[in-house]
Amino acid sequence: MAKHPLPNTIQTHLKVVTWNLWWQFGPWKERAPAIIAALAEIDADIIALQEVWGNDATNFAAQIAEVLGY
Repeated sequence: MAKHPLPNTIQTHLKVVTWNLWWQFGPWKERAPAIIAALAEIDADIIALQEVWGNDATNFAAQIAEVLGY
């Protein structure tokens, strides 16, 4: 790793992923486990989801967060 030009600095990394989940269009029930598996493999610090579904009975973002430990 290259030496940082300023003394006494700390190098950090932040992994961010953003994903448009395409709401409940197409085969969303089949996509759901694959989406969770892909996000688990990426192991991002921050996940930003677009077109994620939720209603009074279910919230896919909350399900993802629970499975991944967020």
